[in-house]
Amino acid sequence: MKTRKLLRYIFIIPSLLYLFSFFVPIDREKISKPSSQAIYSRDGEPLRVFLSPDEKWRIPVNVEDVSPCLMESFIAIEDKCFHYHNGVNPYALLRALCLNIKQGRIVSGGSTITMQVARMMGHRKRNIVSKFIEILTALKLESMFTKKEIFRIYLNLLPYGSNIEGVETACYYYFHKPVSQISLSQAAMLTIIPNSPNVLNPVINPEELGNKKNRILKRLKEQGVISEEKYQEGIREKIAIDTPGMPFLALHFTDLIHRRYRDESFVVTTLSFQIQRKAEDILKSHLDKWKKRGITNGAVVIIGNKNHELLGMVGSYDFYDSFNDGQVNGALASRSPGSTLKPLLYAYGINQGIVTPSTRLSDVPVNYGEYSPENYDGKYHGLVSVREALRTSMNVPAVNLLAKVGGKNFGNLLNQCGVTTIDLKKREYGLSLILGGCEVNLLELTNLYSVFANRGLYRPVCFTKGETEIQGKRLFSEGTAFILSEMLSDVTRPDLPEYWEYTRDMPKVAWKTGTSYGHRDAWSIGYTRNYTVGVWVGNFDGSGVPELVGSQVAAPILFDVLRSIIGEDDRIWFKQPPSVKKREICALSGRVPNPDCPHTKEEYYIPGISSEGVCDIHQVFYIDKKTGYRLTKEYMEGRKCIKKVYEIYPPDVATWMERNNFPIQKVPELDPGSRTLLSGKGPVINSPNEECTYIIREGIPLEYQKIPLDASVPNTVRKIYWFLDGKLIWSGHPIKKTYIYPERGKHILVCQDDHGRSRSMELKIK
Repeated sequence: MKTRKLLRYIFIIPSLLYLFSFFVPIDREKISKPSSQAIYSRDGEPLRVFLSPDEKWRIPVNVEDVSPCLMESFIAIEDKCFHYHNGVNPYALLRALCLNIKQGRIVSGGSTITMQVARMMGHRKRNIVSKFIEILTALKLESMFTKKEIFRIYLNLLPYGSNIEGVETACYYYFHKPVSQISLSQAAMLTIIPNSPNVLNPVINPEELGNKKNRILKRLKEQGVISEEKYQEGIREKIAIDTPGMPFLALHFTDLIHRRYRDESFVVTTLSFQIQRKAEDILKSHLDKWKKRGITNGAVVIIGNKNHELLGMVGSYDFYDSFNDGQVNGALASRSPGSTLKPLLYAYGINQGIVTPSTRLSDVPVNYGEYSPENYDGKYHGLVSVREALRTSMNVPAVNLLAKVGGKNFGNLLNQCGVTTIDLKKREYGLSLILGGCEVNLLELTNLYSVFANRGLYRPVCFTKGETEIQGKRLFSEGTAFILSEMLSDVTRPDLPEYWEYTRDMPKVAWKTGTSYGHRDAWSIGYTRNYTVGVWVGNFDGSGVPELVGSQVAAPILFDVLRSIIGEDDRIWFKQPPSVKKREICALSGRVPNPDCPHTKEEYYIPGISSEGVCDIHQVFYIDKKTGYRLTKEYMEGRKCIKKVYEIYPPDVATWMERNNFPIQKVPELDPGSRTLLSGKGPVINSPNEECTYIIREGIPLEYQKIPLDASVPNTVRKIYWFLDGKLIWSGHPIKKTYIYPERGKHILVCQDDHGRSRSMELKIK
């Protein structure tokens, strides 16, 4: 009778427990606690972990990613019947009860893995009431989740001391690797630490932990989980933990990723750990040489051209250098770009058919209202080709081209190329934009150059592996991108550093340097088929240094970085697209040669886009053998003439060349009887400027306020005439200047050449 009652109770008690378990509330937030954000490189290298919102180191892991030896160790030591019970093991509870009574204290809890999960959810005191609640909670968990899910929850809630939770977190903190890669000995350590995480701390008490680890291994051997060989191997393995802590690498980059993807707990980025390390070491080694000259910081950006992936980002010389603002990310800091925007302007001109590499641009002093650009070396060269202007980074030709293209059009193009620091709605940039009169950041500038490496296609920079499928948009034709790359790969250039001598074994590279006004920023951007690399060097406080020149400071870093990452396939240059051809051009004018051009050469062009204009510099004149005058066709009859080809330059270039004693052909004067028959544009008035209003300053003698009269004419003109309000005030050779005293009011100023052609303007004086 007593036996029947006992059996009845044995069956009734579990039934009641199951019934009560349905009324136990399960707080899912205590099961899935907020995670730390873990950021990884493209190759799975952990870069950095950020604390969870509740200030914990907590990296979740799936069962599939856990080392088998760790799973076997946990089940063998903590719950051998895990896969068979329903959350509670009555035999384990009974055994624990007997042991505790025998010892007179609590030495065993008899908890299953599921009951341990229940305890970690609540963190209750260890007593009979808590044990009862854990039993009910465990039964409820088993009805809600699979064994695999429960084991995953268990692995992610295990305490490892301080604010470290979960096996994956502990592996990174102590072993600096994921749980999938740990050894048997490390697995044994991770199994035992949660039983007393503060006492068994691997750093504070490694000897005690080592002894317990060996006992765990012995139990695993005795239970047949591991072989004798594996046991001996685990015993021999010594675990030395010298620098515990979470990974803390690529700090500027991971800061950026953390801000952009704050809501994602697991971020696999595009960054290559190997490339990042190389870039960091190279930047540091170069800046070590320049620090004594007052150059304290720099940044490097590396983009993979195929998918516009950010492969490397070094934000400063040293993140921890607070004296030199090391935590500022130089790759994102807005700085003056110097000459680095010029390639984009020339690409725009080529793409629109405005220029070709051979198109000649004026490189003479010019005045745009109050703005008068100058070349870096203060010298001028007359008429230069686009190729030469880019190769030598001349300022004046670039400003002249921007004036022709339009600053707003160019600014819009920069925005389309991802440059966010230029806001046309808030600021009027003017023509100085092309010389660095704006701000850009290294990341966007480097990605801008990768457009050319990608045959004219623009794509935003990709930071994570999931972004690489973003489609690009075409900003330049494939032909334009190829021609510009050819121009930028020319090694015969003045900004080529001596450092190039040590990189002759490198493949072909397209590159450009830049130096901002006041020597505050040094830039160098370059690309091959696979990589685009950008380098900025300077000081975060904006202080200038005379040695801070792109070709001297930034370019050597660029070449070192490229040489460290390029592969054999980078030696293959961009293939010339079918849209690009070569044609004969006049060697002097750069245009299609006319029959009288004495010298020609070949140059790239894009049929249907590039201008078909014929050379207008080489012109034929007929000279009277008797008088030496040149004649028009109407006056040639009955006279003995000589046919001769002269080089006729644009007015601004011709006048500048004469004034500066450049060799220029003297075209004979026109026969006096022919002068009234010529037509065409009159002189170009350089000064005064019609867009300006001149103001007479009180108290200063007019002698010191005279206004210069200056005009440009082609080298066919020998004399000009200045008229003010209808009165002749001066005449003479075009290269000479004259002055007038200012007089308040509006005046009509006229300049006329010796062919009767004139140009007038309104002169305003207050």
